[in-house]
Amino acid sequence: MIEVMVRLAMHLSPSEGRNPMTSCDLDTSVPDWIIEHPGTLAVFQELGIDYSCGGKSLGYLCLQRGLDAKAVLARLLHFLEANVQA
Repeated sequence: MIEVMVRLAMHLSPSEGRNPMTSCDLDTSVPDWIIEHPGTLAVFQELGIDYSCGGKSLGYLCLQRGLDAKAVLARLLHFLEANVQA
């Protein structure tokens, strides 16, 4: 499952360096993720990522928590994809 999520995260638009489903990436602040995709709040809570982090990037907060940033990004993108198809 994690392999699939990592492949999904790696499916970034080469011209923009971002996923076509969202403009959010590892450089996006967690509050901006939540503003653009409110449902991701539950994912951040599950992972213990502080969503009132003062605008720190997702990548930075993953590093602080000892989380694999690419796996977290893949999980968020998987969540978004699942909710688009629902």
